[in-house]
Amino acid sequence: MSGDGDLVLLVPSRGRPDNVRRLLHACAETAPDMTVFIGVDTTDSKFLQYLEIASERLTRGAVVTIPPEQSNGQGMVGALNILASLHTRDFEMVGFMGDDHLPRTANWSVELCRAIKQQGGGIAYGNDLLQGSALPTAVVMESAIPRTLGYMAPPQLEHLWVDAVWRDWGMGLGQFTYRQDIILEHLHPGANKADWDIEYARTGSSDKNDRDIKAYQLYCEQRLQDDIMKLKKRHGAR
Repeated sequence: MSGDGDLVLLVPSRGRPDNVRRLLHACAETAPDMTVFIGVDTTDSKFLQYLEIASERLTRGAVVTIPPEQSNGQGMVGALNILASLHTRDFEMVGFMGDDHLPRTANWSVELCRAIKQQGGGIAYGNDLLQGSALPTAVVMESAIPRTLGYMAPPQLEHLWVDAVWRDWGMGLGQFTYRQDIILEHLHPGANKADWDIEYARTGSSDKNDRDIKAYQLYCEQRLQDDIMKLKKRHGAR
């Protein structure tokens, strides 16, 4: 396989079906051969709206229903890891976007997959017009990474600081490419690009942030280097 047919994009979402429709339209225009799976908790009050969007067949893929007991209360990370466990084996590359991202650059998926292949594996990301090179808030990586580790994001986390982990993995591997010219815009209310809603309030609360930063720090202390060594062994990185 070649191009964005190698890539599956995973998008956990809650309470924002309109965002998902916008994202799928953008993916259909910029990455028409890519497969997209949307993960939605069955307790979501707008669950039926997600199913209506799936019936529109805007891209390859589907809405994946995630019973809340399967994600073990781990929010976005729990849903993402379920999606990764189900849908990475058939694809060479796997990507993540939030439902508030909007890809604007044609063939972004092909370019990021090519960057990963050129560097011999690892992780690549584009410009979200918010964090820029600092953090991969939307990311593409070899699907071998979550298969090797057993997760796409450390299950200790719920939502925040996941992009910092992806940065740490890429830098630790020495296989980490940033493409400033590839725009994957993050339409976050913190940048005045969206209205605050109940989900932003919930995931961005000080309590959530405190829990996730402590979980991230603990992960760095206890598991980060072991995970990087596993990935180096798996990929033959130097």
